[in-house]
Formats: sequence, C-alpha cells, structure tokens
Amino acid sequence: GHKNWKEIIENKKNPMLNRAIQSQYPPASTFKIITAIAALEEGVIDPKTKINCTGGMSYGKWSFGCWKKHGPVDMHNAIVESCDVYFYEMGKRLGIDKIYKYASAFGLGKKTGIEITNSNEKKGFIPNTEWKQAKKGQPWYIGETFIASIGQGYITATPAQMAMVMSTFANGGYSYKPYILMGNQHPASEMISLKPDTVRIVREALAAVVNSPNGTAKGARSNITTIGG
Repeated sequence: GHKNWKEIIENKKNPMLNRAIQSQYPPASTFKIITAIAALEEGVIDPKTKINCTGGMSYGKWSFGCWKKHGPVDMHNAIVESCDVYFYEMGKRLGIDKIYKYASAFGLGKKTGIEITNSNEKKGFIPNTEWKQAKKGQPWYIGETFIASIGQGYITATPAQMAMVMSTFANGGYSYKPYILMGNQHPASEMISLKPDTVRIVREALAAVVNSPNGTAKGARSNITTIGG
C-alpha cells in the first residue's frame, strides 16, 4: 500500500534506481581489457615483452602508483595480476585517442539500447583530446592517459556496458546488444573486427584471472564450470 511505497521512495539506498543501466561508475581495472586490446591491435607491444613493475612509475614530477610490486610482467600476467604500471606504459604508447577508438568499438560511451520502457539509460563517458579542448579549453595531459588506461579519471561506464564488453570475450568476439527475450528468439550480434590472436590472448588471460594461483579473482573459482573474470 501507500505506506510501503513511501518507504521505498524515501529509502536512502534508492532501490528504484536501475543501477545496471542508470548508474555510471569508473570501470577501473575491468577497463584494462580495452587498453590491452588497443595495444595488441595497434602493435605497440609484443604480448611476450615484459615491463618491470617496481610498485609505481614516475613521469616528470608526478608519480603513479601500482597496488603492489609485480616485477617483470608480460601482457598475460599484467591482466592476471592487474598490474597498473604495465597499463600506464600501454597508455603512454597508445595515447588517449586510440584508447577512445577501441572503447567506442566495444560500445562504451553510448547507450546499449536495451529495450526497457522509460529506461532513462545512461551512456557513460569516454574522453578524448578533442573533448578536453572543447569542454575545458585545455590540452590533454599524459598523466590523464595513465589514469584513463586503468579505467579511472574521466572514464565512466554502466554495469550493463561492462557486461557487454566481457560477453564479447566469453563468446569469442561477438558483441551482443542486450535484449529481454521471450521464447527462442535470437538476439542480434555483430562481430568486432579484431585479430584472432587479440581475442585469444585476452580470453586466456581472463580465464587465468580466476583459475591461476596468482589471479586477482581466484576466490570466484567454481567446481561446476570454468569462469573467467
């Protein structure tokens, strides 16, 4: 009744907010997948090349930390152990506009288009040099690229968008628009044009995030099926 409804709409935790499509968060380490894809597709690093993580990196008078001292890591281990320094280096080699290009190809920065009446879906945000100049009247700084390459700073995404990104690797390279399906309908999908090696390298690393002893999500391991994360 009316009393229950009043309790719901006055609840500080805002239970009526559809967080999956209406909340925008910094995707943080989940975004490192996008930086990895950009680095592989643009050929800025051989995936076997190691970058030495000493627990952070300095650039001019600024320093950018890592959550732990990883030592030398290649791309596989950088994803498995979520090394920030490796991805700062990838960001430096790529520049924000290339990161923007691949983030956009994966549907970030635009609505998923899920068909929910009055969904008020949010589109998240992926910055680039042009936006910064137009919006803030300032050039883009490399320190901002470092922060963006690990999914922080100006970058935001909805949980539904990041689920779409992850599903692309679960199914081998197809991007599915999220649908609410009835019966045996099949959702439309499009192949994201990536080199087969790019999909394989990232997919294997995502599986190891959960299944390798030093993976950051080893707690999510399951006896029933193989999970990636």
